[in-house]
Amino acid sequence: MGSHKKKGLFLYLTVSTSSYQVEISNTYGLHIRPKLGLLYLTATLQQRKDLNCDIWDQTISFFTIDQLINAIDSGEYLFVGFYSAISLESNVIECIKRIRQDSETKIPILVGGPSFPNAEQFLRAGGNIVCNGEGEETICEIYDYITGNQTLEDIKGITYISDGNIILNNPRPLIPNIDKIPFPDYSRLEFKHYCNYYTFTMKKPYMTMITSRGCPYNCSFCDSHALWGSKTRVRSVDNVLTEIDELVGKYKVRYIAFQDDVFGLSYDWTDEFCDKLIQRNYPLNWMCILHPFSFKKNPRKMLQKLRHAGCDLITTGLQSAHPEILTRLNRNQSEPEYIRELVNISRSVDMLSLVSFIFGSPGETLETIQTSIRFAMETKPNYAKFYNMEILPGSHLARQYKPGTQLCEFTKEELDKFCRVATRKFYLRPVILSRNVSFILRHNPTWLLIALKFLPTIVRGVGFSKKNEGPHQ
Repeated sequence: MGSHKKKGLFLYLTVSTSSYQVEISNTYGLHIRPKLGLLYLTATLQQRKDLNCDIWDQTISFFTIDQLINAIDSGEYLFVGFYSAISLESNVIECIKRIRQDSETKIPILVGGPSFPNAEQFLRAGGNIVCNGEGEETICEIYDYITGNQTLEDIKGITYISDGNIILNNPRPLIPNIDKIPFPDYSRLEFKHYCNYYTFTMKKPYMTMITSRGCPYNCSFCDSHALWGSKTRVRSVDNVLTEIDELVGKYKVRYIAFQDDVFGLSYDWTDEFCDKLIQRNYPLNWMCILHPFSFKKNPRKMLQKLRHAGCDLITTGLQSAHPEILTRLNRNQSEPEYIRELVNISRSVDMLSLVSFIFGSPGETLETIQTSIRFAMETKPNYAKFYNMEILPGSHLARQYKPGTQLCEFTKEELDKFCRVATRKFYLRPVILSRNVSFILRHNPTWLLIALKFLPTIVRGVGFSKKNEGPHQ
């Protein structure tokens, strides 16, 4: 292999306030995640095609579009691949347009991520191929196409333009055994950049992981099924632990945020995982995402086991505490009571809890919003998050409503205000403040120094701002 062999280039852009100006926000200093999806793609291309790839991530290292175009025109790269979610779409589109306008190189431009159902807008802007859903197998065949060893028509799971027409190829079957996917190539990361200081107990080095792909539930607002299908695929316990062994042993990771849609769907899997992690006795803590029905047969036993294994935060999405809204979201009306039990048990085993809500669902009223706020106040998790409903590409809502549709009687601005008021009302309650300060002092008092550094951002986060934004996807 010669030294002049081309590489792949994957890009993660930040949210922009204008076409070409990227917003550099203190929020990124508080919470910066590694881009797992891109790391999986680069590891797969390295293993299967001997192709090295660079990842340019504006959340940790700012670059201008002019700098990107100069890199493209240097001839160093074989293709450019953009990650796009709903919050990034406009910036990705503008960047593609600028490349096509100003670059002297007709480099292939790829797009993937949760925005793939909106493929046409990326292709009309000048993109060549949109990858639909799971990307590891697809990106290898796209590489074969770019290098002249594959025809575009035979690649499953992509969308492209031919003779001015949008062509949607047959869907690609999901990878049945996800143990066979190589681990992300952590050697390319500078771990010092990654953190989540919204989690009181987080310590660096910090990393994210997934133990499964997919979700067995079918919420109307969620796009998980568009990405992963209706089947949940779970990695083996030993495969997950081998990755943790690498992170802790080689990179000294002290905190892992598991990003599965729902962690630990199987009692047996969770039992085995916790037992084997406990045996390792690592100086490691972690958090995970649960469903209200997680461990419903014996939640106390399972949360105690999770806590013993180092889990110190569970997060759950209730979305609404009102039975009518839950039904409209294809949720179960009994979920609030199961959430209440999870929160109470987590408190008793000295574990943090977070419950999230969405305002603006179809049929939302002042009464239904107040029901959710009252539930948060009464249940008293350590964290409560309130978001404005977004119509995500690929969700059931997206098949019923156009993007930007007002789904209830309130405007986006009114819903933003409800989110701010609810956030401020929740976090300024003395019982929440005292409980959280007590937890911090007992488990991670150095967090208070970080809080002072980012005090303006934290103050905005508890509702003293013009806008309450949800997390970047």
